[in-house]
Formats: sequence, C-alpha cells, structure tokens
Amino acid sequence: MKKLLVFILAAGSIHAVRAQSNTVSLSQTGNSNQSQISQLGSSNQLSVSQSGNYNDLDQPPMTQKGNGNTGSVMVTGNDNSTYFVQEGNSNQATVSTTGNENYVAVGVSGWGNQNEAIVEQVGNHNIGVAGGSEGSNNVTTVKQTGDWNYGEALFFYGNSNSAIITQTGDGNQSSATANEGSYNQLSVSQTGNANTGNVFANYSSHNQLSIVQSGNSNYGSIQSQGYGGNNMASLTQTGNFNQSSIYQYGSYNMASVTQSQLP
Repeated sequence: MKKLLVFILAAGSIHAVRAQSNTVSLSQTGNSNQSQISQLGSSNQLSVSQSGNYNDLDQPPMTQKGNGNTGSVMVTGNDNSTYFVQEGNSNQATVSTTGNENYVAVGVSGWGNQNEAIVEQVGNHNIGVAGGSEGSNNVTTVKQTGDWNYGEALFFYGNSNSAIITQTGDGNQSSATANEGSYNQLSVSQTGNANTGNVFANYSSHNQLSIVQSGNSNYGSIQSQGYGGNNMASLTQTGNFNQSSIYQYGSYNMASVTQSQLP
C-alpha cells in the first residue's frame, strides 16, 4: 500500500499556518492507494487525479483553509471514496467520479461566503453529497448520471444560498435541504424511472423550492417546517404513477403542483 502525505506551509516551517499562491498536483494510477492533502492560506490550487480501484481520499479528508482557493479532484475506477472540505471565502471545490460504487462528499464549513461545491458523477451505485454551513451566497451542486444514485445538497444557517441536484437515470433518490436561512434556492431535477425527490426548508423564509420530475413511478415532496413564511414551492411531474406532497408552515406561502401524462 502506498501512502502520500502533503502539507503546504509557509517558509517551510512546521509551525506556520498560512501560505499563498501554492499549487499541488497529484496523479495516482493503481490499486489500494491513499492520499492526505492539506492546504492553508489563500489563492492556492489543488489538483488530484486517480485511476484505479480501492483508492481512498477521505481519511482524513482533503482540506483547504483560506480564501480564493480552488480544488479539483478526478477519480476514475471502482470503490473509491473522496471527502473534500474547504473553509473560507470565494473558494471552489469540484469532484468528478466515473465508475461504480463511488462515494463523494464535498463540504464548505465555517462562516464562509461566495463558495461553490460541485459533485459530478457518472456511473452506478454512486453517492454524492455537497453541503455548506454558516455562510451566504454559496452554491452546492450535485450532478449524477446513471443507476441507483443518491444525491444530497444542503445548507445550515445561511442566506441567499443555492442547493441544486440534477439526476438522470433509474432508481435515483435526492434531498435538498436548507436549515435556518432566508432567500435560498432549493432545486431538484430528475429524469428517469422510480425517482424520489425531497426538498426541505426548515425555520426559514423567502425561499424558492422546486422539484421537476419526468418519467414513471416518481414521488415528489416539498416541506417548509417551523417558523417562516413567504416561501414559493413548485412541483412538476410528467409521466405515470407519480405522487406529490407539499406542506408549508407560516404565512404568505405559495404552492403549485402540475401533473401530466406522457403522450
């Protein structure tokens, strides 16, 4: 088993906690590889590429702490795990996987603003999670194409954030969630069979909540719980055997449900 540990610190000192404008590029090809990468500072770039089976990028997670950082991870193979965390402002993290039984989690932690976390997956049995906490004007996106995928995008304690999930395939499940925030956008788009889409806005107001499903045997649910109001919920389904549910708590909410059959 090969194990690579990379720490980027200022002036080569192990006591330094900040560095700027550094670039880390890692490429792995093979089986049973592990990588641990941590960047501290601003305007850093991280690029990781893996090809093979049983690779591990989640124990501990890759981290970038600072402002204006960019991280890109590409994984091709089977049974890979990736966990990527950014803390700061104006950061961007993108993780792309192609293969089977991959697990990806991308997180934006701390009081960060204007960050973007993106998960892109193509394959079977994938799980993609993108989340953020305690910030505003952040975007979390999960894109999946394949079978038996699960996608989750969520935010805690923030305003004007976007959680977007796009799925194409069979047997997909999705959940977009915002807890205690306002003026957020939660969107789920699914195309295929036997999909389940959920949108939750808890203790929040002035949010836009939407689910669009096309196919057969889909179930869509939008819930606004706790104090709040002025939320707009829209649920559109096209196909056979669809079910829909919208529950809103508070005042001045709006709800729309559209169902139709395929020609």
